[in-house]
This record gives sequence, C-alpha cells and structure tokens, in this order.
Amino acid sequence: TPCLPTYPALSTVEFPCLGSMGCGCAKASAVEPADAADADPTQPRRVVVGGGSSKATGSRRPPLSELKKLNVPGPDEEIGGESKAFAGDKSAAAELRSGKSCLDVLEKRSVLVAVRARPLNSKETTAGTGECLKFEGTTGITLQRDGDRDGQFAFDVVMRPGTAQQEVFDRTARPLLHKVLQGYNGCLFAYGQTGSGKTFTMQGEGSGENRGIIPTLCTELFEEIGSYADKKNITVVCSVLEIYNERVKDLSRDSSEDLPIREDSAEGGRGLHVDGLTEVPVHSCAEVLDVIAKAQTRRAVGQTNMNEHSSRSHAVVTLRIAACD
Repeated sequence: TPCLPTYPALSTVEFPCLGSMGCGCAKASAVEPADAADADPTQPRRVVVGGGSSKATGSRRPPLSELKKLNVPGPDEEIGGESKAFAGDKSAAAELRSGKSCLDVLEKRSVLVAVRARPLNSKETTAGTGECLKFEGTTGITLQRDGDRDGQFAFDVVMRPGTAQQEVFDRTARPLLHKVLQGYNGCLFAYGQTGSGKTFTMQGEGSGENRGIIPTLCTELFEEIGSYADKKNITVVCSVLEIYNERVKDLSRDSSEDLPIREDSAEGGRGLHVDGLTEVPVHSCAEVLDVIAKAQTRRAVGQTNMNEHSSRSHAVVTLRIAACD
C-alpha cells in the first residue's frame, strides 16, 4: 500500500465581549486519480496526494463528488450508525443544538460560529450587576439595553451560562476533530474581551468536569489514533507561538527572535507557515499539555483592570498530523 501523507493542522488561537468561538475546516490536499490506463477495477486504486493537476501524469482534478466519496467511512468505522470519529454527543441539553447538527453546519459552510455566555463573576455580583441577555432558542440572543432598543443576534450555536465544558466541546471541537481526521485543515479560536472566559473554555481547570477544550480534544485525538494503530502509522507534532506587538515568537524556546511568516505555494508545499518554528513530536495528551505548559511560562503578561493575570499576547497552538497506510 502506498504511503499517503496528509498534513491537517488543528490549531487553537486565543484572542484578547460575551466570548465567541469559531471553527473552520478546509481540505488539506487534493487527491488525484491515477491515469485512466492504470484504472484496473481488479486492482487497488492508486492515488496521488497534492494540489492541482499533475504535470507528470496529466491527470485531471477530481470533482467534489468524487472527493466526498473518498471520505465515506467503511463498515469497520461505524459505531451506532455514525462514523467512529464522530460518535455523537456525550451530553444532551434541550436548550442546545446537537453536536451532529453542528457537524452538518461545518460540512456545508466550512465555518461554525458559537457564542458562550459566562455567569456573573464575584465582582459583578457584589456591584449588583443584573443580567442583560435573553436567550432565544438554540441560536439567538437578545441584548437588553435600558433606554435603548434591544439588540438581536443570531449564531450557529448559543451556549448559556450553565453550559458545561463537555457540552461546549461536543458542539465545537469534536465536529472539527472529526473533519481533521478525514484529512482537512482545521482551526478553532476563542475570541472575547479580557475576563470573558477564553482561558477557562480552552484550558479549563483541573482534570475533572471543568477541564477545557484542549485537554479534552487531545484525549479524544490520541484515543482515535490508538484505535487505528494496526492500520495506519500516525504521527503528531506540536508547536506553540506567540504574537505580541506584531512580532512572532517561538514559545518552545527560551529565547526567540521575530520569526518570518512565509508562503510555500509549490505543489504539496506547506502553504502559509512560520519559518523556523519548533515542532515537538508528541505521543499522548500529557505530552501535548506539557509542551503548552512550558510555553505558557514564556508568554508576555501584563495586568489589566479586568484581570490581574491577563496575558496581553495571542497564543497559537498547532497540532500537525501525518498519516500513512
């Protein structure tokens, strides 16, 4: 069986007021059929991985319908009628849309936007602050404003203050992970004002029900890799960078200069990437979290009125996955 390398990147980006999240996916590489002369139905099909048409073979770029057929799970991948990489929600709340429907949104539009409202903190409670949000079903929010017209907003997913960490994961990161394991590039980022709950959502607290998206996702990722150990050779590398004052810093090094962002547009190239960024091989969720923890100690931190531990930088964690039969 030929080795078919893919390089999907799964990134988590934390930006510095209700906090919102975005998921996006795009095909990591085009898959081209072999020459028509080689198309013997009795033989295994050969494929060539790489963008565009092949000059060497003269093969055409396959239509979208053909690419989709390549992603249809086989009988051994089915669990309860759904593919193994997306086994449904582990949580089900009436006021939340299902994780499967979120996957449908991601597959149809390539982007899913979710908003999570946090509960009032102790400072706000002490000051007698009242709630200003009204939730409309599973996708709508009304911002109630005294003396002004209310604002109405619609998102793909609306998560209320009582939404659990697992419920957030089921509707954002799990659908994205499903697409990454199919060979797509994926990006998940948290955006919101300082103190809106980005770090809690992404990293969480401890290893129990309050653990965040990153450790939950890594746990599920390596469980999936383990289940394919006898069929595929899958490797994962992790990198962490910081964007601060328009400078890019490698957080896996004790000292790092401003790294250049380059574009490799060659067929099968890396596309947009940070040149010289350290990539650390990882084999478990614990190893990923260790890389992130060490990187956190190298971040630029500054105090704000909203959060005395607030970081004034943006951090990007990337997992690059390669699979060979």
